[in-house]
Amino acid sequence: METGILPKPEMICLPMLFPGEMATTCIEPLRSLMGEVETTDEVEGLWCASYFNGMAWVDAPHSRASLVVVSESRIIATREARRLAKLFWDARGQFRFEEETAVPEAALDLAAASNCAPVFITDSGDNLTAGAPGDSIW
Repeated sequence: METGILPKPEMICLPMLFPGEMATTCIEPLRSLMGEVETTDEVEGLWCASYFNGMAWVDAPHSRASLVVVSESRIIATREARRLAKLFWDARGQFRFEEETAVPEAALDLAAASNCAPVFITDSGDNLTAGAPGDSIW
């Protein structure tokens, strides 16, 4: 094992932010994009690459999607981070909700008109991991 090699990280912040329900790895475009992230395992000198979706429900000015690539070479890290960032940016219009979505009033109308039972309505943004206090059902 070589010693004395310092990691060279490269982080690219993308000006996009999706709730987790729009960024699941079982549907496109994230399925294919994460496949591209995994291809970096084959790049000589590249140690790891990760995509971070960001937290859409947090009230923080710098929350956004980002890509981090770590290599023993700044050139490799930068090249791969830019390649992945372009793929993610180019796919930004393809992100969508996997589930049916509606504003509260329309959700109630859809539920009342449904022939299925039971009907489940949830506010995915109002959960304990999104900053809700968790002390009520409202």
